[in-house]
Amino acid sequence: MASLTRSRDVIFAAAGEEGATEAVGVMTFGSVWAGVHGMRTSPRHRGKGHASAILAAMGRVARERGMERVLLQVEEANPARRIYRRAGFRPIWRYHYWR
Repeated sequence: MASLTRSRDVIFAAAGEEGATEAVGVMTFGSVWAGVHGMRTSPRHRGKGHASAILAAMGRVARERGMERVLLQVEEANPARRIYRRAGFRPIWRYHYWR
C-alpha cells in the first residue's frame, strides 16, 4: 500500500462508521481526465451514503486539480448505477464483453 500511495496520479478514498471502513474507491488522474475505479461498499452498509460521500470527495479533488472530465466504467446490471446517475454520471458509450 505504501508504494501505491506515493503516486501523485492516484488517490484512495474510504468511508465508514465508528472507525470502520465500509466503502472504498480510487481515482486516477491523467492530463485532463480523472477516472473512478474500484468502488466497493460492504453489503451490510449499502444505502447509507458512503459511496456518495466518496464520489463527492473525489469530485472535489478532481476539480481542485483542474480535471475537465471524470469517467467511470460500470456494468449495466450494477445496481450502484443509480448512485452514479445522482452524482452526475451519464452513459456515453456501451461495450460488450466477449464470452
